[in-house]
Amino acid sequence: MARIYPKSKRTLECYKQIGAEMRLCKEITIKALCDLGKVLKAPDIHKAFRILDLLDDACDKADSQMYSDHRYEINSDYQDVFYGCLENPSRNAVDDEVRKRAALFAKEIIKDVGNEDLENDRCAGDCERPE
Repeated sequence: MARIYPKSKRTLECYKQIGAEMRLCKEITIKALCDLGKVLKAPDIHKAFRILDLLDDACDKADSQMYSDHRYEINSDYQDVFYGCLENPSRNAVDDEVRKRAALFAKEIIKDVGNEDLENDRCAGDCERPE
């Protein structure tokens, strides 16, 4: 298990990078679970959706730690570090920076893979999170 950084290394830039990674992770997870719901029965997909609760819990704790570490340096704009849909327009400068970091992180993970032939091969239809 990784050791938590000392407070001196838990900079706002560090939190914004981790927030970008977590937001991207949640977006990918939601889309993957929606597609998974097309091939799994409801009880199985309900179990899989619990991962979102775990990711949200981790984001809640990281958000609280960020506000604890930097309570005198940040304002309400930082509520967007760990939360928000990446597909929606930016709400403020902090959100915009985190969204750009998420895009860069995605590009770092997925280099040039030549996926043009798969563009139109997605499963059709929207999906919703099961109740």
